[in-house]
Amino acid sequence: MVRGIQKLIPVVLALMAGCADLPESYGEPPPVEPGARSPLTRSSSRISVEKEPCLFEPGAVMKLLEQAPALRVEREKIARESGAIIQGSYMPNPVLTLETEMMPVDDMGFGNARNKVRVAQRIETAGKADARVNMAAARQKAAEAAYFEARADLAAEAMKLFHDAAHARARAESNRRTEDLRKRLLSIAEEMNREGRLPQQDLIDYQIAAAKATDLFHRHLAEEKKNIADLEGILGLPAGTILECRGQSARWEPPSWKEASATILTRNPELIRLDGEIEAARAKLRLEESGAWTDITLGLGYSRAQVGAAGRDDFVGAFVQIPLPLIDRNQGAILSAEADIRGAEASLERVASRALDQWYGGRERWKSLEKSRVLYESSIIPSLAEQLALVENLVDTGRAPLTESLNIALELEGAREALIELNRLLDGIRVEMTRLAGGPQI
Repeated sequence: MVRGIQKLIPVVLALMAGCADLPESYGEPPPVEPGARSPLTRSSSRISVEKEPCLFEPGAVMKLLEQAPALRVEREKIARESGAIIQGSYMPNPVLTLETEMMPVDDMGFGNARNKVRVAQRIETAGKADARVNMAAARQKAAEAAYFEARADLAAEAMKLFHDAAHARARAESNRRTEDLRKRLLSIAEEMNREGRLPQQDLIDYQIAAAKATDLFHRHLAEEKKNIADLEGILGLPAGTILECRGQSARWEPPSWKEASATILTRNPELIRLDGEIEAARAKLRLEESGAWTDITLGLGYSRAQVGAAGRDDFVGAFVQIPLPLIDRNQGAILSAEADIRGAEASLERVASRALDQWYGGRERWKSLEKSRVLYESSIIPSLAEQLALVENLVDTGRAPLTESLNIALELEGAREALIELNRLLDGIRVEMTRLAGGPQI
C-alpha cells in the first residue's frame, strides 16, 4: 500500500501545479480613478458605407435602408435561430467509457488488471428532439417578424428625419427672407432716427426684431444639420454624405377607419412579431412538457480480466439506465411556460388596442391640421399676396410708404412659415400612421 501511495504523489503534485496557474481573481474590471474614462480602446476603422456627398430625396432613403447597421443586426439574429434548428435536430452523443482495475492495492500493475469498455447511448423520449426543432423554428419566425418590425420602425424614423430636415431648410429660407425684410425696415428706421423722426427706443425695437430674425435663421439651419446627421447615422453613412434633403411627398388622404382597422390587425409589424412570440412560447411549453418524462440510456459493455496464472476471463454485458422517478419534476418549468403564453397573449391585446387608438387619434389630428393647411393655401396666403401686390403698386406711385409693403411682406412670410410647419406635422402624422398600418414609407 505504501508503494501505491508513493505512486499517487506525483499525480497529485501535477494536479496542484496545474491549479496554481489560475489567477487570484478574475471577472472584474481593472481599477480606475473616480471619474476617469474607461481604459478600454479599440483600433480605429471605418466600417460605414462610403458615399459621395449628394442631395437626398425620399426614394434615396428607402434604397439605402437595407444597408443600415441595425437591420444587419436583425438579419444575423435570424441566421442564429436557423443554426438552432439544425442543432436541435441532433440526438445526444454516445458515451464511451474506458475503465481499468488494478489488484491488489499494494502491488498495482497491469499484470493483474481488469479492463472494461462500455458504450452508452441516451434515448430521448416524449419527442424532445421534435420539440426542440419546433421551438427553434418558432423562434426563427419570431426573429423574421422582429426584423420586419425593426425595418418598419427604422423606415418611419428615417423618413421623419428626412421630412424634418427638409422642412427645417424651408423654414431657414423663409427666415432668410424675413431677415432681409427686417434689415430693410431697420435701415429705414435708422434713417428716420438720424432725421429725428423716430425715437431711439423705437429704433432699438427694430434692431431686436432684425437680430431675432437672424437668430431663427441660424437655429433652423442647425436643426437641419442635426436631422441630417441623425439620418446618416441610421443609414450607416459617413458624416457629411447628405448635403441636403429636398422633395415633398405626394398629397395623401388616410383610408377609412373600417379599412384601416382591418389593415392594422393583419399587417401591423409589432402584432406580427407578438404572434411569433406566442408561437415560440407555445413551442417552449411543448418542450417543457416533453422534459417531464425521463430519458432511457442503453449500453453494451465488455470486460477482460486475468485471474492469477489460470488464464483470462472475458465478459460481455448490456445495461439499461432509467432515472428515478420516471416522471421528472418539471412541473415548475411547465407552469412558467404557460405563464409566458398568457403574458404574450395579453401583450398582443394591449398592443393591438394601442395601435388602433393611435391610428384613430392620428387620423383625427390629421383631418384638423389638413383643414388648417387648406385654409392657408387657398385663403390666407393668396389674400396676403394679393394685398402685397396692391400696396406695392401704391408704393411705386408714391401713395403709400415703403414700410407698409414691408410689413405686409413680413406677414406673408410668417404665413408661409406657418404652412411649412403644418406640412411638417402632417408628414410626421402620415409616417406614423403608415407604420402602424404596416405600409411602405414613400
